Amino acid sequence: MKRLLAAALLIVALMSLGASAAKDDSRIFRIGVLSDAKNLNPYFGFQGTETTVTGEVYDTLFTYDEVEGKLKGNIVSKWETKDNYTWKMTINQGFTWSDGKPLRVDDVVYTYEMIIKNKFPGQMAILATFKGIKKIDDKSFEMTFTTPAVSNLRFAGTAILIIPEHIWSQVRQPRAFANLNPVGSGPMILKEKVDGQYIVLEVRKGHPTRKYNFDAMELIVVRDQTMGILSLRDGAFDFFDDRIPPQIAEDIKNNPNQYRNVKVDVNSTTSITTLMFNMRKAPYDNLSFRKAVALTIDSAKLIKTVLMGYGTVASPSLVMPFVEWANKNIKPIKADVNAAKKLLAAAGFKDVDNDKFLEMPDGKKLKMSILCPSAGTAMNVAEYIAYGLRAVGINAVHTPMSGDALTNEYKGGQFDAGITSIGFSEPRDMYFYYFHSSRGLLGEGRVSGFNYGGFSNAEFDELSTAMRSENDETKQFTQLRRLQEIVADAYYQVPVYSASNISLYRDDRFKGWTSVQGLSILNSHTMRNLAPVK
Repeated sequence: MKRLLAAALLIVALMSLGASAAKDDSRIFRIGVLSDAKNLNPYFGFQGTETTVTGEVYDTLFTYDEVEGKLKGNIVSKWETKDNYTWKMTINQGFTWSDGKPLRVDDVVYTYEMIIKNKFPGQMAILATFKGIKKIDDKSFEMTFTTPAVSNLRFAGTAILIIPEHIWSQVRQPRAFANLNPVGSGPMILKEKVDGQYIVLEVRKGHPTRKYNFDAMELIVVRDQTMGILSLRDGAFDFFDDRIPPQIAEDIKNNPNQYRNVKVDVNSTTSITTLMFNMRKAPYDNLSFRKAVALTIDSAKLIKTVLMGYGTVASPSLVMPFVEWANKNIKPIKADVNAAKKLLAAAGFKDVDNDKFLEMPDGKKLKMSILCPSAGTAMNVAEYIAYGLRAVGINAVHTPMSGDALTNEYKGGQFDAGITSIGFSEPRDMYFYYFHSSRGLLGEGRVSGFNYGGFSNAEFDELSTAMRSENDETKQFTQLRRLQEIVADAYYQVPVYSASNISLYRDDRFKGWTSVQGLSILNSHTMRNLAPVK
C-alpha cells in the first residue's frame, strides 16, 4: 500500500512538471486512464485512450444527443432527402483545421472515398450501406446509400471522423499511418505527449459547436485499477476512466472519510447480460427446454450476490424500460424451479439411467456446456447458472474461454449456449443484425453476422426489414414493440441482468457533472457543462 501511495504522489509531482505548470491549474481537467495512446490514426486507434484523443481532435458530420435521442448537425448544418437513399448536405462554414486552413467540402468527400479505397475494416462495417459521395459545390455535397434505412445517416455521420485532404493525401500508406501529430478540426489539439506518462490536449477557443469551459484536458496514464482509484482519491485527477466494480463502490460508500470529494455515479445501461442458446442444435431448438432453463435463473438473487445490488432485472424483450420505444407490457421472467421441472417432464426429458441427470426425449445423453469469458463477473454467472440447472436435472457445466477464443466459438456456430451481452442503442439496424435469419446463416464454417445462435422467425424477418425504412416514428415504435414480443416469446437470449454503470469522479475542482442514463458520468453533456469550481 505504501508503494502504491508513493506512486500516486509521484503522478501528482510529474503533472506539476508538465504543460499545465504554466497555466491556471484550476482550469486543467484531468482524467486517469489505463492505457497510453500509441496510434492516433482515427480509423485504427482502438484503445480507449486513443479514441478519447481522436474524438476531441477530430469532428464528425453529426453528433447524437443521448438525452433527446436526436441527430444534431455538427460539420453539417443542413440535410435533406426526398427518398432516404440520397441526402443533400450543407456544411457549416465556421470549421477550420488546427493548422489554420478552412475545412472544405473536398475534405468530407476525400474522407469517405479514402476509407472505401483503403478498406479500413472498422469503418467498412459502419459504411455497409454507403454507396457514394460527390461534391455539389463549395458548400454542399451529396451522400447516397444502398437502402432507405433511416439509421444510415446516424452511422455514416456520427462514427466517421473527418480528416484534412491536404495532410492525408500526402500519406502513402494510410492504414499504416500512426498520425502522432494529428491535424484536426475538433475542439482540442494535441499539445504534449510523454509516452507512458501523460497526454495534454489544449482546448481550441471558438469551435463552432463544441464549446468547453476549461483550458486543457490531461490524460494521466496509470498502470492498473488500484493505482487509478488511489490516485483519484489523492487528487491526481478529476475522473478515472474505468468501469468500477461494485466492491469499490461499496468501499467508498462505507468509508466516506477515506475518499473525501470522491463521488460515485450509478445508473442503468442498455446493455443486458444474457444466456444465448444455439438453436441449430437439440435440445436448444426446443422452446420448452429454453423456457425451463430461463425459469431456473433467479436474476434478483444474482444481482444481490454477484453484483452486490448494482444491477437491474431485465425483461426478455432485451430492452430496458427507460428506453422510449421499450415494450413495457413484457415483464421480467420470475424464477420457478418447480415449473421448470414440469416443463422438462412434459417435453419428454427423463432420467432414464437413474444417474440424476435427464436424457433428451430421444434417449440421448444431455450435457450442456455454457461458454463464458475466463475472467470477471461473467464466469461467476455461468457457474451459478450451471449449478441451478444441475438442480433440475440438466447436466450443465461452465466453460471459461479467452476473449478471442470465445468469439471464434460463437462465430463457428457449433456451441451449446453461452454468456454474452446485448444492448440496443440503435434499434432499427441492431434488431436486424442480431436477430434477422440472414445474419445467422452458416457458410464456410462461419456465421454470417451477429445472430450466432441461428434464431429464425419469418414474421421477425419481414417486420425488421420493413422497420429499417419506416419514416413514421409512431409506426416504427409499433413495429419495434411487436419485434420485442417475438424475441421475448422465443427465449433465444434469456436475460440474466443489466449491470449498473459505475463511475468515479471528484467534485472539488469542477462542477457541472451530468448523469445520463445508460452512459458514464463523463459524457458529452458533462463535457459541455464542466466548469471550474473556483
